[in-house]
Amino acid sequence: MASVLAEHYYSHSKINVLFMSAGASGEPPEGNLETKCSAWFKRCNDDEALNPLAILGLTIQKFMDLSPDNSQVADGQQRILESLAKNQLGYQLNGFINVAGASLATKSLADFFKSGDFTSVKTEFNFDVSNRLMHINSFLWEKRMLNNYFK
Repeated sequence: MASVLAEHYYSHSKINVLFMSAGASGEPPEGNLETKCSAWFKRCNDDEALNPLAILGLTIQKFMDLSPDNSQVADGQQRILESLAKNQLGYQLNGFINVAGASLATKSLADFFKSGDFTSVKTEFNFDVSNRLMHINSFLWEKRMLNNYFK
């Protein structure tokens, strides 16, 4: 992943802005572009105060959401997807990194629990319950209508 970003952005200042705007903390690491990207990803992964998957998603988003019009972009996107897959991760449009087999809703709910954002958990729960109740009411209404029709 680091090599793809280094090839695409080809500038220390662009890489620095990319990581800082994604929420990576601290001063930019030393080294060439690929070493810098790898060190920054490792630093984010080691910092328990950060969400490394969110930072990863934001750092690769612009590149991954490009149209693969040329072979360099298509090859780089494929390399990133393969790297994510080796770690049971996937990429979805707009910088969302998900655990293989988890939907975005499942991932975000897990993130709410991890961050202690119980207000959002309650909101998600209430939305889910109201959505299910709406489907149950719809089913019951249809059943009532069919029963009245066939009397």
